[in-house]
Amino acid sequence: MKKHAMHKEKPEKASLKERKLSSSAEKLLLKDQPESSENQKEQSNLLSSAESDEEQRSWALSLRMAAVLNKIGIAFLLLLSSLYIFLVTMMCLTYTGIISVSDPLYGFDMLPSYVVLYLMLAALFIGIIFKRYKTALTLPIIYIFFFVFTGDHSLFVKKDTDYLALDKVLSVATLKTDNYSATFQSVSNEIKKYGFDFVFFQNMESDKKSDAKLTQSAFGDHYNIFTGRFSELGIISRYPFIETHEVMLPSKVPSKETINTPENQTSAKNRYFLHTVVDLDGMHLNLLSMELISGKGYSFFSSPKEAARWLHYIARTQYLETKLITEYVKKLDGPVIFGGSMNAPSRALSMKTFEKTWIDTALFAKMFPHKTFPSENPMHRHDYIFCDNSFIPLYTDVSESIVSKHLIVFSALGLKRLEGRKIDSE
Repeated sequence: MKKHAMHKEKPEKASLKERKLSSSAEKLLLKDQPESSENQKEQSNLLSSAESDEEQRSWALSLRMAAVLNKIGIAFLLLLSSLYIFLVTMMCLTYTGIISVSDPLYGFDMLPSYVVLYLMLAALFIGIIFKRYKTALTLPIIYIFFFVFTGDHSLFVKKDTDYLALDKVLSVATLKTDNYSATFQSVSNEIKKYGFDFVFFQNMESDKKSDAKLTQSAFGDHYNIFTGRFSELGIISRYPFIETHEVMLPSKVPSKETINTPENQTSAKNRYFLHTVVDLDGMHLNLLSMELISGKGYSFFSSPKEAARWLHYIARTQYLETKLITEYVKKLDGPVIFGGSMNAPSRALSMKTFEKTWIDTALFAKMFPHKTFPSENPMHRHDYIFCDNSFIPLYTDVSESIVSKHLIVFSALGLKRLEGRKIDSE
């Protein structure tokens, strides 16, 4: 019995020892747990601090980049705005005559309106992006005043609208052709479709005899033809010619093959315009076909100085040509109609010279005249028809068909009734 009891006590002692060992191990484990959680906290704090430092650095870099972009945008806005205001100012000073023809800065009036418009839109867009709203709002306000003051519109044109006191209505057209010899059939079809009484041609690009044959074969016996020198002007008329003249100008014909400069114009041939007198049922009517000087010079990208010199030369020569033509036309007896490719915007001083004496038929008949060049996407008004105060422009338009780089411009002109004048009405 004692032995048996002793055997029982040994396992109990062993189990007590095992429990003590396990409890001591648990205590050790419990002691280790706080230390590991503290390490984890420290590690997580280090990681979070590193991430926050990286975020701060990236945020600071973003701020610096934004500041740099903002400075670049504002500088670009100031550049565009300054150029825009400079061009508007120079064009207005030329328009008012403060900058004279002899001034070296003369010629800014030849720039098309879309140059100023595109500068304004670009500066406006940048101003809105960079939140310079005052500047962005000022730019279109300046453009509105500029357009009202110098734009191609008839807001301030005085109009004689006594449409009942008319003797006769005449239809007149003008067209600058690309290659008359190749396109004369399509041109003649378009002319015959409208049945114009008179047509002014420019840039016919063939010799005088060929032009006459081509035009006569294309239009038949319904039209009379008068053509000028090679690659130049022509007039066709339903009414017979009484007189025909080639009137020489002092300016020279610029080269079409090479780049032009003011110095290389001395050896070229003189330019001219055509003048015919037709018998309008017993009355003499003067018709003139012309093209103001133009030519290819250096671009502003390749040589800004030479480009500016050529632009000044063209603008000055155009003005002198319009002065000479005006003096010539003022001496003529009878009503006058003339037209052609003037190669200048309506705000140009050359066009204003004509408008002081003659009626711009497009401005008289429409609030905003059609653009005429290039024909597929017109952006300029280069083609004009003028008349004296013997006529009232009734209608003006451009052809829908494209037969050249220039659109056909045509006008219906009412001839005023005068006492003692008899004209047979058809």
